[in-house]
Amino acid sequence: MRKILMASVALGALTLANGPALATPPGVNLLATEGTDTCGSDTPCFVVTPGNWNSVSTGVTGDTATIEGTFTNTGFNPSGTFDIYVVEPDSVTVSDILHLSFTGGEGVSNLTGTFQSFDDGANIPPTLPNGAMTVVEDGTAIDITSMLAQTESLPNGITIQVQSPVSTPEPASLALLATGLLGLGTLRRRRN
Repeated sequence: MRKILMASVALGALTLANGPALATPPGVNLLATEGTDTCGSDTPCFVVTPGNWNSVSTGVTGDTATIEGTFTNTGFNPSGTFDIYVVEPDSVTVSDILHLSFTGGEGVSNLTGTFQSFDDGANIPPTLPNGAMTVVEDGTAIDITSMLAQTESLPNGITIQVQSPVSTPEPASLALLATGLLGLGTLRRRRN
């Protein structure tokens, strides 16, 4: 019994300490994300992996990450501006906004964008506009390429994902930790 209680305390503490894993999926060309696991600090950032990019630069100012880059395309002329609203699990509260703008012609296109976070409470999130493109944050990388491709064709090999950690602790982990600590306390009291 004691081994089971010790294991539940250790598992609960480990789960709470590590939180949700934020990993960059393989083969992604552009990931808008936030958090210490990926960005090195608790701010938003863009993670870019080689692919069709000719040049790219990223930066962070406060709660907003920026990106500017060029990529090769053939047979089409991508253009358009997109706002993707990342919402909390309640599907109403805005957590982050990804703004992307494509310009250019056939051959080489440009992408500029921002990824603004409202998770820390420093900025008041905007009201979700009617008809906005939204994704519900769940801590995983969500592929939004198909959302953008509904209104604009993207070159082969370009994928765009957004990731926002869910900031609330898991109730099951807290319950597991509390049960284990309560059980250890009870065992100790019986021995005395």
